[in-house]
Amino acid sequence: MRGILWGCICSFVCSVVSLVNVARAQTTINGSAMALRSTTTAISGSDLTLNQDGYVGTYVTLAAPGSVILTVNASGATADSIAPNLDISVNDSTTRYAVASGFNNYSTTVNLPAGTSFIRTDFNNQQFVNNGTATSNRNVTIRSLQITDNSPLHNNVTVQNQNTDALALTAANNYIANYRRGDATVALPGLAPGTQVQVDMKKLAFDFGAAIGQSDLTTNTALQNFVNKNFNMLVPANAGKWSSEEFIQGRPSTNQSNAILNYAAAHGMGARQHNLIWSAQPLSNAQQPNFAVNLLNTAVGTDPTAAAAASTTLRTDISSRINYYVDPARGRYSQVDVYNESFFNGAIIPFSTTYWRVYGASGIAGIYNEMNQKLAAAGQNARTYVNDYNILQNGYDNYGNFYAQHIETIENGDNNPSNGTVGGIGIQYYVLSGHSTARIQQVMQNLSALNLPISLTEFGVQNSVAADSATAQGMLTDSMRMMFGNPNATSFLIWGWSSNATSNLQSSSVLVDGTYLTLTNCGKDWEDLLGIQDFDGDVNDGWSTHLTATVEADGTINFNGYYGDYALTINNQPYDLNLLKGTTQYLVQVPEPATVVLAGISLLTVIMAWWMRKTGAL
Repeated sequence: MRGILWGCICSFVCSVVSLVNVARAQTTINGSAMALRSTTTAISGSDLTLNQDGYVGTYVTLAAPGSVILTVNASGATADSIAPNLDISVNDSTTRYAVASGFNNYSTTVNLPAGTSFIRTDFNNQQFVNNGTATSNRNVTIRSLQITDNSPLHNNVTVQNQNTDALALTAANNYIANYRRGDATVALPGLAPGTQVQVDMKKLAFDFGAAIGQSDLTTNTALQNFVNKNFNMLVPANAGKWSSEEFIQGRPSTNQSNAILNYAAAHGMGARQHNLIWSAQPLSNAQQPNFAVNLLNTAVGTDPTAAAAASTTLRTDISSRINYYVDPARGRYSQVDVYNESFFNGAIIPFSTTYWRVYGASGIAGIYNEMNQKLAAAGQNARTYVNDYNILQNGYDNYGNFYAQHIETIENGDNNPSNGTVGGIGIQYYVLSGHSTARIQQVMQNLSALNLPISLTEFGVQNSVAADSATAQGMLTDSMRMMFGNPNATSFLIWGWSSNATSNLQSSSVLVDGTYLTLTNCGKDWEDLLGIQDFDGDVNDGWSTHLTATVEADGTINFNGYYGDYALTINNQPYDLNLLKGTTQYLVQVPEPATVVLAGISLLTVIMAWWMRKTGAL
């Protein structure tokens, strides 16, 4: 009997050991076979060499939350003492390695939620100047990416090495569901268990905003109601441009843009400034004052003495403009476009009348650096942005490599990349037919390798798409999801959002009619996604949190909500809470009742008894 029992035990133990030692499921993808490849400048068999900053990537789907081991087999080369950087990024996780020569494994373990996630492996320290000329001679050769299921049963992971619209949108939605919201435990000392607490999000920790050009913002009640309800960031549209703010040289007038900035501040909204300088072609479209246009024309003229003098005077005028543009007395903002459309209306048209032609990469870097310094001195906590078009559609390549190189050109224009000249990446997206979420994913992941915040600064669906058609609605909601579903993205701003303020660039995606009272179908989709009003029959699928929580025995409430600003309403009294990514424990001090109880006797009773004894009434 004892022998039989021992045999059973041994058999059981062996079975457990066998189960534990089941080979972990692994998938290995050659570098040259990765579904997304921002550059393929050199492919040799299974190897792919990134000779410029870029990435390779693929998708992975988990049946349940679990652990995944990512191993990149790579080799680096450099002509100086700095090794090339290799990042492995998934959702909010990034691990960086300095890649040595010879093929080595670079491995990281990440915990992922159920659903589809995107894996990016990027090379990001080539550093470009002159839009394609590298400051260094580095590269990374990627031989393979191995994805290992690290969950207990080793059957949790499916690799989907494809580049499709469906996978791009699924990964974005999965990021939103798991990384744009989180758990919160809020301690409410003094509240009795069972107390009901109303939890309402006031402002999402992501900017969904609009350009405001309406001069009646401070007087039109219908306009105010729509703006307050639908947007949490405002941009003075044309009001922030140079000709609007300094029509006469040396006499700035910023009343209209100030009114918009101050309105945003008074209503708890963020603000964005647009723009310091712009050299759209022809210059009559750039809304630059006549004195600046005349100086630009002279600065690119054939008389070298006059050109030098005009360049110096214009640069002094730009410094003067920076001084009043950053003045905190006119209202605060978190983002500012410095040189608007510096690539398509600057760097690539060398013989036109542009700021880029006059000052070059080093001079433009100097303008950015001056702006950064004066913002800091004024206490304006704002990032300086580039902002351009034809990035997500109709660009020079399908990954936005040209734009990434242009940004690095400005960064390195003063030969000092440590200055951090550019603070953010702005993308305009005026959508035509051919819209693709896979294309958006390709570009966004490539720009994310620069490790800067990304804003979709101007959105509209062009009039080639029928107004309020399902196609226009899909373009709007897809774009909103792809931005909100990207870890580096911070803003989505719609330009022409009412039929009163639109052009053929935005006419198919307006949100509301000219009275600001009747929503279009796009407007209904906007409000439904943001959780403002339900139009699809599911009140819980919007990006907002509203619920009732009950105080538990330990004096806390627990909930899962989108990150942002909240009001906790307790006994009809609101209390502020800021739900932050990475923070789960909170304390909200709720005032004690006016009558303080000591050992079962109220303080008021004690005081009354003392007073009566003192006065002889007792």
